[in-house]
Amino acid sequence: MRIFRHPTHPRQTHQSMAPITRLLSLATVFLVGSTFATTVCTVPHKPGGDDYNAIALAFASCSQNAQVVFQSGVVYNLNQPLNVTGLNNVQIKLDGSISLPNNILYKNKTTAFIAISGTNVDIIAPADSSQNGRIIGNGQVWWDKGISSGRYATLQVSVKRGSIQNLKIEQSPFYNLVLDHSSHLRIDGIKFTSVSANSNLPRNTDGIDFFYSSFINVSNAQITNGDDCISVKSNNTDLYFNHVKCVGSHGISIGSLGITPGVYEYSLRIRADDTSCTNCSNGARIKTWPGGVGLVQDITFNGFAVTGVDRPIYIDQYYCDTGVGCRTGKSLVQIQRVNFNNFTGTSSGAKSNNPVNIMCSADAPCQEVYLSNISITSPMANVSNICTNVVDNKPIGITCVPGKISVS
Repeated sequence: MRIFRHPTHPRQTHQSMAPITRLLSLATVFLVGSTFATTVCTVPHKPGGDDYNAIALAFASCSQNAQVVFQSGVVYNLNQPLNVTGLNNVQIKLDGSISLPNNILYKNKTTAFIAISGTNVDIIAPADSSQNGRIIGNGQVWWDKGISSGRYATLQVSVKRGSIQNLKIEQSPFYNLVLDHSSHLRIDGIKFTSVSANSNLPRNTDGIDFFYSSFINVSNAQITNGDDCISVKSNNTDLYFNHVKCVGSHGISIGSLGITPGVYEYSLRIRADDTSCTNCSNGARIKTWPGGVGLVQDITFNGFAVTGVDRPIYIDQYYCDTGVGCRTGKSLVQIQRVNFNNFTGTSSGAKSNNPVNIMCSADAPCQEVYLSNISITSPMANVSNICTNVVDNKPIGITCVPGKISVS
């Protein structure tokens, strides 16, 4: 499901890109220094009331060269959506926590409950295991009612240069963090947890979703949720993920792309190093819709540990989640130069007995897809790897057999 839609950029002609090793430099380019003035706005708290006005006033008063401080040990009640724009050289110190409404009053009224935009913005929470530094989404009430549409993301960030450090998000009703038109960000030490207290599933609680963003480094992240751990959606480039731990999720996904026929979408130069996925439905995945058009290019998953993962390595160019019969089209999203390196661990055998499922489009076969050092065991008998519609002059790196398109 996608709700953060923007006017489509004119179709581009993508020429040959620099080698994927260029991404290795990303880990060192995000430490953008900021000099904060002495202006500090400490947000007051009204016990039992709505802190919206106090929070909004603090951001209005300290929008330039300043600090906005949420007090340690305080849980602020934010009962109305907050849209903060025009920040410049601002440090947000979330020493306390923010709690969103424990109701569904804002169903269909906002796409993100907290939205922050600006330049040189740092969101900093304490680097400890305390109850501070949290945004509490109170998503259980949404999951219990089975609401599939009209939910809001907990936090949307549209920032040029800055960081998000040690932030915790709990029980997000929908997406946890959306990065929309952001660039040159360092995200470190985050911990997102959306786990239901009962059998009502926390659907669509993506950890981090990327839209129209570039040059972002995510490291030392822990994400436990009910959908994609990380999802690289529309038109992103130059993203680097390092030491990301995913639990119970849908893994790290490039896509989905191409949901709207004829609308060109792309993901270029994405790399994930030293990642783990435990009890996930997918590990490393690329997904495009039938009928879509675009480009996925220069993607590397390296050092990926899987434990009980249904589909550890998965390219699905017939992706569809809207019902029976929608997987019959053919994707025109071209997938090029993809590397899966150094995978270890176990598959669950729950979805298939194929640790590797590469199902490319017949109309736009995958080009230059390589696998090396793949050591994944399965509890199932007759294990094989499926590779369909992959073209290249070199061996793919593993023994593969053609497969039929799965409709599950």
